[in-house]
Amino acid sequence: MNEGTLSADTLQDLLNIFGKNINDFLDKNYHPDYELFYRGQSDVDWPPMSALMREEYHTKNNGKAGLYVFEDDMIKHVMKHFPNEFTDLLPFQTLSKLQHYGLPTRLLDITRNLFIAAYFACHDDNKEKINANGAIYLFYGKPLQPDNDLVKKFSALCFVQADAPTYGQSFIINPDYDNPRIKAQEGAFILERDPNEVKKLLVDIKIVIPSKRKKYILSQLNLIGINYQSLFPELSSMTRAAKDLYIQKIFDEIENVTLTATVNGVAGG
Repeated sequence: MNEGTLSADTLQDLLNIFGKNINDFLDKNYHPDYELFYRGQSDVDWPPMSALMREEYHTKNNGKAGLYVFEDDMIKHVMKHFPNEFTDLLPFQTLSKLQHYGLPTRLLDITRNLFIAAYFACHDDNKEKINANGAIYLFYGKPLQPDNDLVKKFSALCFVQADAPTYGQSFIINPDYDNPRIKAQEGAFILERDPNEVKKLLVDIKIVIPSKRKKYILSQLNLIGINYQSLFPELSSMTRAAKDLYIQKIFDEIENVTLTATVNGVAGG
């Protein structure tokens, strides 16, 4: 692996990396105003990018225009139809709310909790990703508040058509814990005005989780209360989790019946 790239097969491996490599980094780079954040991604081949810029990355590599071209149009479209939802919100708070409801924005989700990042490195709704190695990225910087002047300035740029869509600084931002999901995930955001600026916040430590170890690490995380239900505590998420649980029970029963029939057939033959 490349320098700065480490592998973790278990939660104990993650703790060992934290105890040695991450602590060594903090000893050498400590700043009283800085905090350490993590981001888990289920596919190591994808760079750490916000949803909007991931769309741009994907379409650009396929020779098409990126979705970021319509960034301000998408925002205005939603706000036009639900104006009361965004009354008195700061620009960053508006972006955070839009992302919460599924709109691609320049906000890159991060967390203060290494194990929560591990969950997202191992879990993905896209079943194709189960065969991909996961990754945990680390960021180190000073988190700003939503009412910070720089945050307001560069968040507001998302609401206007920009000739230079990657212009501006990128910041770590402490969100208001105004919805259960952000609170449960110990979340924060990076406002990704420029991907090159985001790279300046990256720590030269990347933790790779082999695809064959994802299921095991998820089972370990579940034992300490980190799972889909705890990280997505809304009613809609709970109903989905209940459905998925009992669908899995059906498959487990089918598998058990098939296995029993096979064993009996061999024994009887």
